[in-house]
Amino acid sequence: MLNANPKISILMNCLNGEEFLESAISSVINQTYSNWELIFYNNASIDESKNIFLSFKDERLQYFERTSTIDIALARNDALLHASGAWIAILDVDDIWSDNKLERQLQALGDNHLIDPKVIFTSCEVIMDNKKIYINQDFSPETAFNDLLSLNLSVPWSSVLISKETFFALQGFNNAYPSAHDLDFLIRCAKKNTLFHVDENLVSIRHHENSLSSINKNKKGDYYFEIMDVLKPYLEFKAAVLGTSKMKLSYLFLLIKNIQLIALCKNLIGVSREEFKYFLIILYRRFWKSLDK
Repeated sequence: MLNANPKISILMNCLNGEEFLESAISSVINQTYSNWELIFYNNASIDESKNIFLSFKDERLQYFERTSTIDIALARNDALLHASGAWIAILDVDDIWSDNKLERQLQALGDNHLIDPKVIFTSCEVIMDNKKIYINQDFSPETAFNDLLSLNLSVPWSSVLISKETFFALQGFNNAYPSAHDLDFLIRCAKKNTLFHVDENLVSIRHHENSLSSINKNKKGDYYFEIMDVLKPYLEFKAAVLGTSKMKLSYLFLLIKNIQLIALCKNLIGVSREEFKYFLIILYRRFWKSLDK
């Protein structure tokens, strides 16, 4: 039975996040649900992040600092060791919560007492170039595992609320996946547990050139191969084969974008006939269709 007033431990890992940090912390302070602690994990930042955090005065704020930078998966696992709450929330330093984010998630858990979700996430809006983009996607608890494998389900990481018991049962994040540890964790969780979705835009996700997701996707393909490695143990499922194909094609488009033609030719050798056919169709739609007008 759900505790009516569970403590929530909010993990905020920070590496030079001064640009948006004040807004992120303020969105926690302003929560209508008050039984939380914020675990701020400074991953050896060299900007004003520390001073910005320490300018906030609230006994629920906890500060931890490293003297050298480590991968984000390791940093999240380390921060998790300081959590005393029954539930774990994650807020990246460049994202913002709506004031009632935590309250609405807990209400949804209480209202759906017939299921026992271990992860509950919300819809979000994406802020890109000062424009708000709303992401609409269908969600079904019954198909969440396959939807994650096929990459048809995108879970906003700053929206998640995760049972701490589940974190430790799954041994936290896999340090082998510094960029895709979140996807790996969700897949492992969804294979045995229920995910639940609150269809309300309760989180604002910022996409900018210095965001973690932008950096990962432009690391010369490491991001794409990492996701393929995450999916590799599940290739017995058709959904994982589909997800792997998507990553292969995304990597090929990255090579085209960066004009790496030799690498493109080498990687086309390992592409199946169906993947190559789909690649040509998408290539036409993206690059040449506009010339026909």
